[in-house]
Amino acid sequence: MAAQIMKTDRTLAINCGSSTTTSTDNSQSVNGYDAYFGTYTVDQTNHTVTHHLEGALAATDVGKSLVRHFQVSDDNLTIVVRTSSSNGDQIRTLNWERVK
Repeated sequence: MAAQIMKTDRTLAINCGSSTTTSTDNSQSVNGYDAYFGTYTVDQTNHTVTHHLEGALAATDVGKSLVRHFQVSDDNLTIVVRTSSSNGDQIRTLNWERVK
């Protein structure tokens, strides 16, 4: 599994030394960009997928296990990411559609 996430309105000035502080339920971003890879496990009973981070943009994320809720409907997969930070609780929804 690999993920790359970027804010659409991120600044053009890059400071590779700054990262956002997050709780254990999320990974860290650097200048509005985040990336990680690893293995995953699926819990079909609870509709969760857990990403086990083996490598990440932020070194402090390596070794984290991030739990995400998912739902499959027809040819659509939806993953819901719930995180909390100093800015409050956030819910992000990722949607995929199977190509036929």
